[in-house]
Amino acid sequence: MHAHLIDMDMLIREKRYDELSEYVQQLDDSVHALSPISKTGNPYIDLVFADLCEIFPDVKIEWNGKMPPLSMKAMDVCTLSYNLLSNAFEAAHGADEPYVSVTVRTREPGVMLTIKNNYDTVVPDGKGGFCSTKQGQGHGYGIANIKKCVNKYQGKYVASTENGFFETRIIFFDSLGTDSEDGVEA
Repeated sequence: MHAHLIDMDMLIREKRYDELSEYVQQLDDSVHALSPISKTGNPYIDLVFADLCEIFPDVKIEWNGKMPPLSMKAMDVCTLSYNLLSNAFEAAHGADEPYVSVTVRTREPGVMLTIKNNYDTVVPDGKGGFCSTKQGQGHGYGIANIKKCVNKYQGKYVASTENGFFETRIIFFDSLGTDSEDGVEA
């Protein structure tokens, strides 16, 4: 990804906009080609989902509903979906019977996303939230990234545990977009 950004930056600085447009189109085509599943209704979330399914083949997955076009920036959709799903898959992977369930519900003009997974360990943060159980540098930013994105779009984030399951609910009250070329941004 970094190499692509460097290439695109060079094309912008050299004002080679036709080549830049073609480059972006090729990247978009490759994203769709890399994501053989189309469960989620969103090509960017499909890619994240497919990648996690490959990394964690032992996790049983259930996906209910389709993500409608959202009035969110594509980068925010990717950041949110990556952090939500990777946290769920990683936590479930450590459980006896790894399981992740995602439910998307749409009601004009908003959408609710519920991610439920079993887990091996959950650590409360003492403030009604949860801490990362991952060790080492570069971990522990997922929940903060999720909350930042939810707040940016005036949504609501709730996480809870019950009967060995961790559940995250995210509600975006006014997030539905209209169809666009990439199906994400309105």
